[in-house]
Amino acid sequence: MALLERSESYGELQKVVDYLFRDARVVRRLDVIIAAEIHDIHPDLMSICELLPPDRSRAMRSACS
Repeated sequence: MALLERSESYGELQKVVDYLFRDARVVRRLDVIIAAEIHDIHPDLMSICELLPPDRSRAMRSACS
């Protein structure tokens, strides 16, 4: 069985999610984008963060809540 090759950016987005939900249960889109920029994630992953819907008094909740 061959081992799968992982890209250099593997796990970057998970680090951002862990950082965001470490102390908060609710996170806004802007928080996600700023955290992604702080962590200097790969541009392809940054484009995923930018696809999140804009805030309209709603926020993303942790999947653990």
